[in-house]
Amino acid sequence: MRPDFSTPPDGPSDTPRSLRNHALPIMRTTARGLLGALLVLTFHAPSFVLAAAPQPADDKVPRSAIERGLEWMGPVLTETDFTLWGASPITDDAGKVHLYVARWPETNVDPAWRKSAEIAHYIADRPQGPFVFRDVALRGSGAATWDRFAPSNPEIRRFGDTYALLYIANDDWHQPPHPANQRIGMAVAKSPDGPWRRVGRDGLILGPSPDPDHWTFGSQVVNPTLVHFGGKFLLYFKARNRSQAGTVYGVAVSQQLDGPYQISGGPLTTGGVTIEDGCAFVWKNKVCLISTDNHGSVTGIRGGGALWVSDDGLKFNTAWTQIAYGRIPAYDQEYDAKRVKRIYGGDPKLERPKILMQDGQPAWLYAPSGWNITGGNRTAVHLLKVNLAGDAGPLPPVADRETRRVSVMSFNILEAGGNAAHVGFPDAAFGGSRRDDIATIIRDSGADIVGVQECGAVAPLLRELGANWHGIGTGKSVYTGALVSKFPSIPLVTEDFLTAARAELPDGGGLVVVNCHWWPPKDSGAALIRKRLRAGDIPDDLSRFESEVLAASDASRGPRGYLRTLEVLRPYLKSGESVILTGDFNESSHLDWTARAAASGIDRWVTNPTGRPLRFKMAWQGSRLLADAGMHDAYRTVFPDEVAKPGVTWTPPYPDGVPGRGQYGDQVLERIDRIYFAGKDIRVERSAIIGESATTCDVAHPGPWVSDHRATIAVFHVGKAVRRAGK
Repeated sequence: MRPDFSTPPDGPSDTPRSLRNHALPIMRTTARGLLGALLVLTFHAPSFVLAAAPQPADDKVPRSAIERGLEWMGPVLTETDFTLWGASPITDDAGKVHLYVARWPETNVDPAWRKSAEIAHYIADRPQGPFVFRDVALRGSGAATWDRFAPSNPEIRRFGDTYALLYIANDDWHQPPHPANQRIGMAVAKSPDGPWRRVGRDGLILGPSPDPDHWTFGSQVVNPTLVHFGGKFLLYFKARNRSQAGTVYGVAVSQQLDGPYQISGGPLTTGGVTIEDGCAFVWKNKVCLISTDNHGSVTGIRGGGALWVSDDGLKFNTAWTQIAYGRIPAYDQEYDAKRVKRIYGGDPKLERPKILMQDGQPAWLYAPSGWNITGGNRTAVHLLKVNLAGDAGPLPPVADRETRRVSVMSFNILEAGGNAAHVGFPDAAFGGSRRDDIATIIRDSGADIVGVQECGAVAPLLRELGANWHGIGTGKSVYTGALVSKFPSIPLVTEDFLTAARAELPDGGGLVVVNCHWWPPKDSGAALIRKRLRAGDIPDDLSRFESEVLAASDASRGPRGYLRTLEVLRPYLKSGESVILTGDFNESSHLDWTARAAASGIDRWVTNPTGRPLRFKMAWQGSRLLADAGMHDAYRTVFPDEVAKPGVTWTPPYPDGVPGRGQYGDQVLERIDRIYFAGKDIRVERSAIIGESATTCDVAHPGPWVSDHRATIAVFHVGKAVRRAGK
């Protein structure tokens, strides 16, 4: 997917760009994408889960103890002659607070931050200030070095009797080579007043790997934050994984403060997301990382902050993700939108958050903003006090931890994942095994449960997935479906095109999962609309046209349609169990074919020869009846804007002349692969389309795509306490 609200790569955060074409060049829309490249989704492999859609925060991610105790103190540092960005605090032995701030003389933010920034040093007797300018700690070298220009994004740390000042810089502020030439440096001193000595030869502490196969190769490496934990120095950084769109976070490890630092494995996040500005700290023997959440991808608050928590600093527990802070109006009781001066960015949000610890606890939060809340012409650094209650700690409340995140995928793998050369998917195109690539996609997604359509015999797929996977299915032909799961599952219904099971979760909970594959009548659905458009057979009365199309599409609705699916679902829906439905429905959704979509710039026909766009309001019967029964569409729950996020699953592009397939230009693009859920103890957190390209999907899989359908995935919170119905 890539409608994109992008961000300047590493400095001050995002300003909106216009929407890029979402699904394919023919999918045109004038609306702005909700997430774009930020939702290159990370599911819960050994990493933190970092992508979802903006939603109301109170039903998405718990509020952290930090956020619950925030008290607005207001602007703590402003300058009439400098724009300020980033402020990192530290306390010396005398109790004075030193603040290291990126600043530049220009009133603009970009490109000034990457051209003219310096790191200034301010001092105060207490965290609230007033802060007084002391000196300039670091300037660009001005020489032919990696940090010729604009030291910025400072972070100050103390380890023993050594103060370490981390920063980013570049050797050419023009674009390009910026941002790929940004690196992380370190200077050290025995006093917060300096003098500062760049470590090593020229201060460079971390850059991308020179190995062309490494995930950081050719990327910028920026936004440093450093802790000492478990006898190791852990340096967190933001980069771009060249195999995926968007940004990722990684960690580099060293036994010594001044390195060398070794990037640990792959990125902590396996897909690009729009988070940045990490601030790491150790709290009650947990490693915590606060990051900005530019688009609400984690917290549901566009421009808020996310708190990640880890036992070891290398893997962050997804169940512990929390809201770190909200936007300025949530705390400033005197906030007046009419008075605000918008200098940079699209939201009244906090940027570059930095925590000042006191007595081992987070006590103060410093952060600048691109919006001057007093109406001034320069940015300011703001301060919030952290008032922790009782024995508050980094973990979310117990009630919020008594749920389990479960990732569910729906995937039509095309003719059992075998050698489907007669329809353009030969094993030879996938290194000799298409099924092996399918299993890789499933494993890499972090899916726990997969509804597989056209699975065939389930055993071959289970062998490719590896140990500890379970499967249920009839295997009567390559077109029959199955459920595969990391959890032991009790069969409830086993039919060729409908499978139901109860997945038993390790913590004692469970949920009912149903997988279906509907079969439409010929000349139905979107194909019928295309046929009638080509024939010029569209009546002026579009309501009548909708009725005619729906009647034709509803001609076959029995054993492989919605009636049987609803029959299986109803007992569990009535009992209140947590229920998930996956499927290739072979019919679009009424949530996609809306009046708003019909009035938009979308044309669902890849190459439309008629001059009339294929976009009509259609209350497709199957999806509407599922909704009436209480089932919620996971993707549309996360992304309610069907114009900005069409979520196309049928079909990936293919060249003309592929065996067994018509002209690609004659395809109608639809979201026919979906995941539904219901129950009082389940809620969706994230959802994505996985496919062949970052320009067409939310998650891009490197290499040739393995099926004529894209996959869809969703992450759910499932409560422990579930009622059970039937066997």
